[in-house]
Amino acid sequence: MKTINKVLIGLATVTTVLAPLVPKNINININLESPRAFKEKSYKLVNTTCDLKNNNTTDSGMQVCEYTCRGGDKVTVYKTFRSNAVNCPSTTRENIKETSR
Repeated sequence: MKTINKVLIGLATVTTVLAPLVPKNINININLESPRAFKEKSYKLVNTTCDLKNNNTTDSGMQVCEYTCRGGDKVTVYKTFRSNAVNCPSTTRENIKETSR
């Protein structure tokens, strides 16, 4: 990133210095494309079943349920209930993002 910033500052300086010297009928365009550090992943939305992995009651009485989804990327989902009288369902259906292959 630092190298790119130095190059951009250098180009801006050169353009600023040379612009008054260039005749008005010459048009100068500089286009820079940002480099991709990583390939973008594509996702699709899937409806899958998630199984209860763990449940916990907080000090404030909130019931926290942790689920691991069966589909695709094995996403972990957390659901929170305001009452500790509620039991976590053993399974739940969720719409999750799955990495497309």
